[in-house]
Amino acid sequence: MELDYIDLMIIHSPQSWNDFRNGEHFFEGDLAAWQALEEAYRVGKLRAIGVSNFAQVDIENLLKNGTVKPMVNQILTHIGHTPSDLISYCQENEILVEAYSPVARCSSSNSSSYLTHFYRSF
Repeated sequence: MELDYIDLMIIHSPQSWNDFRNGEHFFEGDLAAWQALEEAYRVGKLRAIGVSNFAQVDIENLLKNGTVKPMVNQILTHIGHTPSDLISYCQENEILVEAYSPVARCSSSNSSSYLTHFYRSF
């Protein structure tokens, strides 16, 4: 790519997709990955570092054991799923929240009445 730096790099998930949200945490692995991002940030290779799909407990691990606070947490957030407690926690800790799938996950089976009404209003 021949770049001097990358604007933002995030850890995509605190668990592997096979283990995602099963209650198991991978604090040591998350911290090792985070420390690699911190080092790249310190030397200027990354302008910002963050996480994606991290729950509060996963972020707390990084805040307690890391040296650079995550700058962003990219989370699934839409009209049918708004994790208000996590959003508040991130805001209280000055971590930007970035939503993915902000208009919901659309498919033919996703025809709930509030989404249908929402889409038709535009």
